[in-house]
Amino acid sequence: MPPKKGQFPERPPTLAEALYQGKEMGTKPDNYEQILKDLNLDALKKPEKKDPENKTETTKVVTSTKPKQAKKETISKPVKQVDAHIDAPIPAEAPPSINSTYILPTECEAVTNLQMDYLLHRKSAFIRSIISSRVFSSLGFGIFTMIAYYKVGDYFTEYTFKKGTWDGVKSLYANGYFMDDAITMLFMIAMIVATFFTFLKFLSNPLQQEADTVPKNFEKYFGIDLNKYAVLSNVEKNYNKLNKADKDLVKHMKDNTFCIVYREVPVAFLACKQTKSSSDDKVDVEITAYAVRKVYVKAELFKDLISMVFKKFITNEKINVNQISIDVYNFENFDINILKRAGFYRQKRHSLGFLLTSVLGMTKDTYVFESESIEF
Repeated sequence: MPPKKGQFPERPPTLAEALYQGKEMGTKPDNYEQILKDLNLDALKKPEKKDPENKTETTKVVTSTKPKQAKKETISKPVKQVDAHIDAPIPAEAPPSINSTYILPTECEAVTNLQMDYLLHRKSAFIRSIISSRVFSSLGFGIFTMIAYYKVGDYFTEYTFKKGTWDGVKSLYANGYFMDDAITMLFMIAMIVATFFTFLKFLSNPLQQEADTVPKNFEKYFGIDLNKYAVLSNVEKNYNKLNKADKDLVKHMKDNTFCIVYREVPVAFLACKQTKSSSDDKVDVEITAYAVRKVYVKAELFKDLISMVFKKFITNEKINVNQISIDVYNFENFDINILKRAGFYRQKRHSLGFLLTSVLGMTKDTYVFESESIEF
């Protein structure tokens, strides 16, 4: 078939190509290798394929460059925890028994919640102390009086009440100008109150953060990481089966914590830290954490905890204690009274800043009990 317009016919193969391919021009002649050699076209000859049976196979060793994966650490789950029932009554179906012991692994969550709740209770006491202080009471009364006199003071005259108090009040109520000024006064007072409470929130924010960060600072309050301690089960029965690290955790809690349990629920606890005294070989004991359930604060469970500390460290001849110390705020009057009755005295005062200390008179105080001050 002749090529179409615009198309060019294919170039016919050369003799060498035809001899080499042996396709377009039929089969290859018997002497095609000699023909290629005579034409110096040996380079076009395809190399013969080797017999696959004689082929030597080489195995390539691939070395993995990926680092060996470390063995996955087994993450132990905490044992079943006792509910502290912070926002609910203690279950009445539990037996009405009360006992004291060290903090058990099953009570870690309960004492953590108790500590956080007690710190929030301290924040509330802080706010109440500011509101009831003479400085803020006088300042608030003065500001409200000035606003009232400035906005509605001119309406309270003898002329307004010449016909009696009741008639004067009705005339003021019917006066549109007075009502406008009174509403404006109320808005101004509301703005001042809102600003005041915002300021209180700013001042109490450190105490709020202290309560919120308890789970992140277990070693600060308890001396150990409660997350590791909470995974131990039946420490009394399985103590000999524990490794050295776990035994150290149990020993630390036995030596430094006290817990009061009522109806199988922790209602109060105390944790302390022992350090060698710098002056001699005696031990200084610092109370680092304590909390009492709100409804039992008036029952003076804190006093019972202090008594346990005395029994553990003061009357124990094996432990040579120099002093027992605790930090409290000077507005925690209930706890301070218990400490004073137990023989503690204020050793240091720590400033909380110019406004809180110099203006409002708030301080963080260190109370100390010296072992030689009282004979038991």
